[in-house]
Amino acid sequence: MSTSYALTPQPSDLTRYLEEIGRYPLLTKEQEYELAVRVHDHHDVEAARTLVLANLRFVVKIAKEYARFSVPLLDLIQEGNIGLMHAVKRFDPRRGFRLLTYAVHWIRAFIKEYIIRNWSLVKLASARVQKKLFFQLVHLDTHADGMEEAEAYRRLAEDTEVQEEIARAVAERVRRRDLSLDLPTETEEGDGAALLEFLPSPEEAPDERCGREELERRVQEAVAALRPSLDERQQYILDHRLLTDEPLSLAEIGKRYGISRERVRQLEARLKRRLAEALAPLAPALEAV
Repeated sequence: MSTSYALTPQPSDLTRYLEEIGRYPLLTKEQEYELAVRVHDHHDVEAARTLVLANLRFVVKIAKEYARFSVPLLDLIQEGNIGLMHAVKRFDPRRGFRLLTYAVHWIRAFIKEYIIRNWSLVKLASARVQKKLFFQLVHLDTHADGMEEAEAYRRLAEDTEVQEEIARAVAERVRRRDLSLDLPTETEEGDGAALLEFLPSPEEAPDERCGREELERRVQEAVAALRPSLDERQQYILDHRLLTDEPLSLAEIGKRYGISRERVRQLEARLKRRLAEALAPLAPALEAV
């Protein structure tokens, strides 16, 4: 199989593609390190090709996690392959972890960007805000845990700094696209089953878990280094707005300190800038998560 075929599977060839990429052997840690050093130090094209081909099966696994977004799996695989190639070019093996630990963030980033481009969502203030809104919305749909809809969308709009009407409009479009996956389809046994039931349930691979844990550790270290320079109010905003799955509203924090919502927003914006500076070395990996 040619390299071009491996990286750009044809629409009708998914089964063949999976069989073919399975023929490329996995690399030992030592083999991967040697090849990665050749790429990093000498821009060795053949070494880069070997690294990419050995990890194509992992791109497929990651792409399947995003099947719920009604985007052709082969398209997601192709975008993930591009992310893998970017990761191979930038990977520094001397940092002490495996290629996939680093590459998974790039693979996810390219897949997510492709989904956003192909969902035809209403245009927001920026592509960055659009992406943030979209994936927070998906998280909200699956983790609302009984939260009132009005309150959920108010918080979503507040956190992404868009109008609540825009948040609702995007929500309706997401739900319409998701609906096709929930419609029943006839099985061989004659009973109806939702398409979602046939999608594989994603399980975190050891290398992915290692990468996530390494990233979390480095984020925690960066935040810990920042804390001593923050006053009590800033630390409260950090803990109860930026580092929690259930953030307080601007009004709730304003009430605690006797200040306006706008003042809290200003303090939060300033804190975000400082946090961004502290996390700048991790920016590529964080944007990909």
